[in-house]
Amino acid sequence: MKNLQLTIFLFCGIIFLKTENTFAQNLQFNQAVFNTYGPGNADGNVATPLFTGSLVVGANQVIKITSGACSSINAIVSVGAAGIPTLGILSINDFHYQLAALNQMEIWLPTGIYTVKGYEYASTISGGAFKGMISGVLYDIVP
Repeated sequence: MKNLQLTIFLFCGIIFLKTENTFAQNLQFNQAVFNTYGPGNADGNVATPLFTGSLVVGANQVIKITSGACSSINAIVSVGAAGIPTLGILSINDFHYQLAALNQMEIWLPTGIYTVKGYEYASTISGGAFKGMISGVLYDIVP
């Protein structure tokens, strides 16, 4: 009786492992990604995008976004004795990310086409030009 129970247990275990491996997927490095967007001129309207672009993730791929930014390239805010660039908000499919939050998280995006937009803060100096960037790693999904 013990041999029969042991045989059934091993058989079920082998079936489970075989089934589990059938659905397993692996990620294989494809390339590093560095996309730039813009420039777009600030006009004091925080609801209007400064620039709009796209991020394309191909079939059977995922991208891990590791950093991103939206900042001015010529509008400087004076803080004390040093000038710093004016920061904006980066949007991916209308999810808005501030610079600090975007660079403290990893964002995984599956296959698809994503809309990337940049917005200015309410305190932006009008007339400055803004650019955006996204960097990350593109992976292929392999069985």
